[in-house]
Amino acid sequence: MGDGKQVLTKLDEGKRVDMDLFFNGTGDANKSFISTTPIDSTSTKVIWEIDGKMPYPFNIMSLFFDMNKDFYAGLSNLKEILEKQ
Repeated sequence: MGDGKQVLTKLDEGKRVDMDLFFNGTGDANKSFISTTPIDSTSTKVIWEIDGKMPYPFNIMSLFFDMNKDFYAGLSNLKEILEKQ
């Protein structure tokens, strides 16, 4: 929702992707990454994290909108896609 962009800033193939996320046309980067750590031959731990500030008035949305649900849905979709391969 809104205007934004994602810039990949670092790639450690098979282990981690670092990104800068820009929301609603701001010039301030919100740092984000996705990392993977093998657990065993059939399991991998995936961490998806974002750190940054959301400017007013968009920060008010956090009272009504839980991004954790989106992270969970994204990770569930990733799991489903990978299990089909």
